[in-house]
Amino acid sequence: MSRGASCMLKPVNYEASRWICESEESYLVKEKDMIALFSEPMLSGAAFRDLVNKTPQFLIFAEIKAYPLTGDMAGFDTYEEFLESACELVLLVHDSIYVEMYCKDQGLTKRLYERALQQGYRDVAYKTDENDGRTRLHV
Repeated sequence: MSRGASCMLKPVNYEASRWICESEESYLVKEKDMIALFSEPMLSGAAFRDLVNKTPQFLIFAEIKAYPLTGDMAGFDTYEEFLESACELVLLVHDSIYVEMYCKDQGLTKRLYERALQQGYRDVAYKTDENDGRTRLHV
């Protein structure tokens, strides 16, 4: 996905969070080389912003999570555990074209949804208990 994470996450204030990037296969293209985009699993907001704003980049598989600047960064597996955790946002990318976001802030969720539509993403939909068959928040 050459548009990269910054295109999808533009409404997010990167600096207001600490970021964890796991199980990823994401690359930054420099000349003809593909370099791992997230060489560190945990990033400050400024470091995350700087990385995701570099182009071109390809997110093939990625689990990106935003946590508050202070407090617990415990992991989780299920949606219910996500709701109970301090994590505020989860971005899951699978095979470069399947993107799912889980966000606790309803205002930000709406802005992310509108951004996806503006950018021409297809099959954009709100996740609900009825249409979300995912049992684990992993790629």
